[in-house]
Amino acid sequence: MSNNSFTYDGAANILSKTDAIGTTSKYSYNNVEQLTSYAVGSGGAQAYKYYPNRMLANRSIGVTSTQFYYDNNQQAVNAESGASATQFLLVGAKRFASYVNGAQAAYLGTNQRQDTVCVTTGTGVSGQTSYQAYGTANAKIGLAANNNFGWNQEYGDTENNLVYLRSRYYDPVTMRFICRDTKQVSNRYAYCNGDPINNTDPTGHDAESWVLSGVGLALGAGAIAGAAYLASTVGGTGAIAAIASGTFVSAAATVMGASPTGAALVGALTTGGIAVAADVPIGSAVGATLGQAFGAYLGGSIIGGQTATMVGGALGGTLGGYVGTIAGTALGLGKATVLSTFGAASDALGTAAATMMATVAAVGDALSSAASSVVATTAAVATAVGDTVGTAATVSATTTEAVGAAASVATEMVAAAAAGVVETAEDAAVAIVTVAAAIVGL
Repeated sequence: MSNNSFTYDGAANILSKTDAIGTTSKYSYNNVEQLTSYAVGSGGAQAYKYYPNRMLANRSIGVTSTQFYYDNNQQAVNAESGASATQFLLVGAKRFASYVNGAQAAYLGTNQRQDTVCVTTGTGVSGQTSYQAYGTANAKIGLAANNNFGWNQEYGDTENNLVYLRSRYYDPVTMRFICRDTKQVSNRYAYCNGDPINNTDPTGHDAESWVLSGVGLALGAGAIAGAAYLASTVGGTGAIAAIASGTFVSAAATVMGASPTGAALVGALTTGGIAVAADVPIGSAVGATLGQAFGAYLGGSIIGGQTATMVGGALGGTLGGYVGTIAGTALGLGKATVLSTFGAASDALGTAAATMMATVAAVGDALSSAASSVVATTAAVATAVGDTVGTAATVSATTTEAVGAAASVATEMVAAAAAGVVETAEDAAVAIVTVAAAIVGL
């Protein structure tokens, strides 16, 4: 690292790194100090984009782009690069295999530190490698850009070898982060407190001992035993089941990679579920559930790390279950179990549902009766209208006949009058001729 020189921005992020042969790497960041571009020498720059929750969404160089999709534990479960889609088989943070476009699986072999050291397909071993303490691979393992989960099974950029650790990037060559830690620590660029052999740092904030995970499980088992002894003096075997389930599930959820909040939630929910199945006293179940969730959250958030989350959940479940057992007994709920309480609630809900169904049926009958009345009334109105229309048609026909008769009479009268006029005219003409003849005779 002494052969490299660096420049920094005002937030103490590395802006450039120049190595011993004069090659300069340049970095750019957004306003929340996330890497947005990286370029080496005069080569093309790589671009990075992020989701609103600050997880890496996309990396691209030229026209080649890789998109990542995550589960609730911030583990990449799918990756797409052009027409190539990769799905991962994983449990917690442990990756077992990858599938490209649904084809034959590539199985990821790991060492005890969970480094991917070999890749096996149906035709045999396709690649293998080992790593130096700070993460530099001794050989290319042959994983593509959308599947390069090698050292600690964390994503390594195939172009610049930077390792993505969620909150920031780590450079195995310089053995340090490219951004300073947002937490107040003695060396804000150091990786794993200077001990990468025994520690890992999946968040980019906290060094966690992978060795102490086993110690945490042992402490959890001890806490379960202690809880069982305390609970047996007050709440019996039912209380033991509630407390033991909470502490064990807290440890298991955390070891599988859940965050402090996730481990608390998974442990609390499962504690409640086991309490129902085991017919546990209500006070014991409530106390163990709340204690486990609160302890796991405090351990992970205040102290930090998976081991602290495990131990916090175990101790919280122990104390919570014991206090809950005592409180339930003091309140007269010592014989009230989760199952009986749920049973009573279920009966009450059943009665309410039956009442509601009866009410709905009565309303249905009323609506049906009203609909029948409406239909009958409509039919009567239609009949009355039909009768009225028929009568009106009859009257109209009679009126038409009367008008016809009157017209005939009027026609005859006009004809008679005309005939009379003609006859009168003829008589008048004869009279005039007679008078004229008489005058001439004179």
